[in-house]
Amino acid sequence: MNGLKKFYKFISSMKLALVLLGLLIIGCVIGSVIPQGQIIKLYQQQYGDRTAGLIMALSLDDVFHSWWFVAFTVILCLNLFTCSILRTPALIKRWKSFGDLPDENSISNNVSVESSPHYIGRLSKDPEAFLKSLGFSRQSGTKQSETKQNETKQSYIVGVRHKAGLLGPLITHIGVLLLILGFSLGQMTKVEYTVYGLPGDAKQIGDTDYILQIDDFNIGLRADDTVEQYTSDITVRNAATGAKESASVSVNAPASLFGMKFFQNSTGWAADMHILENGELLQEEAVEAGNYVTVSDKTDLQIGFMAFYPDYHYDREKGPLTLSSKLNNPAYLYIVYFQGSVLGMNTLMEGEELTIDEYTVTFDNPRNYTLIQIKKDSFTYFVLLGGVVLLFGLFLSLYVQPEKIWLKQEGDRYLVFGSGGKSGILFADRVKAKLKGNNYEK
Repeated sequence: MNGLKKFYKFISSMKLALVLLGLLIIGCVIGSVIPQGQIIKLYQQQYGDRTAGLIMALSLDDVFHSWWFVAFTVILCLNLFTCSILRTPALIKRWKSFGDLPDENSISNNVSVESSPHYIGRLSKDPEAFLKSLGFSRQSGTKQSETKQNETKQSYIVGVRHKAGLLGPLITHIGVLLLILGFSLGQMTKVEYTVYGLPGDAKQIGDTDYILQIDDFNIGLRADDTVEQYTSDITVRNAATGAKESASVSVNAPASLFGMKFFQNSTGWAADMHILENGELLQEEAVEAGNYVTVSDKTDLQIGFMAFYPDYHYDREKGPLTLSSKLNNPAYLYIVYFQGSVLGMNTLMEGEELTIDEYTVTFDNPRNYTLIQIKKDSFTYFVLLGGVVLLFGLFLSLYVQPEKIWLKQEGDRYLVFGSGGKSGILFADRVKAKLKGNNYEK
């Protein structure tokens, strides 16, 4: 039994919560810095063999699905849940007894002691009007002042307000719990896809039943010819049902279609590649920079379109570069592979031909393609709910201070006692100002 109590105390401790939060924050940072979902060869190229091995061993290539991230999240949620459960009975008891008359022995002259009832001053007339002037009335949504009798039959008038502030810490805990659950579950279950193409292209979105069609793509330029905005007009179709939804997607202005979020991610150059065999057209394909085309009747021969320079210039120190984004002197950087080995690499100007045995290759019609990133997170609204609950809990905790006041009758006067929670001193000063400013005190 003692072991169970110790475990319960440990699992609900603040120290454990802080340690777990720190570990989860470190995990999130790692997941943001290290590219996720890559093969080990890419990590070896970027970080070296030893670091790449460590990344794979600790599942740092897929942080949000790793066993340790899931375990830390579950334990933290359990910590917050048990902490809330432990505090709930005491909170309910305090809620119910908040308006009760104070114990005479508990009354203090120290107004800085949180939640401790203390003596404030004397009132000589009209106690109900005095309470109302301080906001203790039904008009402000607080408990109606009422007369109670203690054991010595002395008359008290009791006022209570801002009682909801007592719930602030509990609601804050619930908000944090919802946030962590929503974020963690969202990261563990979300799916991401990337689709790129030219206007008119229709491509399947990953392994889903949805087809993304790029209707149009525009690049907005400023007066100085610098890029101001990228905008794609897209239509998404459900291949199973035939349902369609359309939207425009711009940078920082995503669209929601079929429960998925579509982001305008980036753009790049594409061109038409023409492959002729003995002077006869064999293939004609639109190719995005960075992609390859396999010669149809010679599959061990591949031609890659590596980069495009709209305004080509060759610098001896920097190599090939573009002087502007305008199509003043277009050039295409190509690479040729034969049986997996590099056969050649060079720059081909507009109108020039590349000859490889009986094949002739040309490029033309350069234009921009669009890259759309698609995300689906089923727990986004869960996170939003957690954020709203958290903010509401913080508002109650920080700005809604529970206050109570007792007026104890002594002859034709009333002794004024009160408690203002964390703002006890300010509460006492406000009550004293009312006592003096309205001539209630003699």
